[in-house]
Amino acid sequence: MNKYDDIKRYITTVCEHIRWKKARLTAADGLETHILDQRGALILTGMESDAAKAPSTASLTGRTPRTKAALRRPKRA
Repeated sequence: MNKYDDIKRYITTVCEHIRWKKARLTAADGLETHILDQRGALILTGMESDAAKAPSTASLTGRTPRTKAALRRPKRA
């Protein structure tokens, strides 16, 4: 298995939920760039490559404390 298979699978799953098919490619590119940048930053701090994948996608899925708090905040009109 390629080390990017998990990331590609995640991005594919996210993009399947986007109704406007023309936006999927742009969204996929943006997600991939963000995840790989996050992963690279975590690797630079000393985290191993495989271990850095989970936190890179967790920030997008609402599984981090900061993201959970932001999702719970009431929306302004």
